[in-house]
Amino acid sequence: MGEVCGRWLANERHIARDGRGRIYEERWFLVPKNGKAKSEMNWIQIADPKLRTQYNCSTQRHICELRTYDPTDDITAAAPLKPLPAGARSADNVSVEDLGARNIAGIDTIGRRETITVEAGTVGNDQPFTTLKEYWHSQELGLNLLSVRSGPMVGKQTFTITELTAAEPDPQLFELPVGYKVTDLRKNPPISW
Repeated sequence: MGEVCGRWLANERHIARDGRGRIYEERWFLVPKNGKAKSEMNWIQIADPKLRTQYNCSTQRHICELRTYDPTDDITAAAPLKPLPAGARSADNVSVEDLGARNIAGIDTIGRRETITVEAGTVGNDQPFTTLKEYWHSQELGLNLLSVRSGPMVGKQTFTITELTAAEPDPQLFELPVGYKVTDLRKNPPISW
């Protein structure tokens, strides 16, 4: 279970990964933080890195879009973090720093912060600004237990793992919802005039 929070908006979502590497993730509408509005699920995503498929299922339209799934980004994100050389920089406008070790909910993590400077005029801005990305990565689990993004374009967003179970998830999670129509977007759509 994870939680996404901004300054005024929040949601929770259920995420599961099984022993075969399949990933199930729910997407929920953001609602006012500490408000009376209840969030509703709007998407279910089911990815299979071995089959290289991803289903994006709309809970409102009862349609699943089948797409080709490239697990490269997920595999890269799951890789153990390696120590950075002192003063490491990924590019001219990005600086990266190690934040050391931190135990979150009984799990050891390693922290990293990326500071990105956006020069004036890059995105219609008349002044330079910075955005920050901070994450605390569990080497053992291959995932971030806490991520924080902040900057003038996104405000402040916090992604937190609030409940973690090491047991194998229910296999039914990786089945398509009953009654949903599947649209295969892996093929080239016909050209219409």
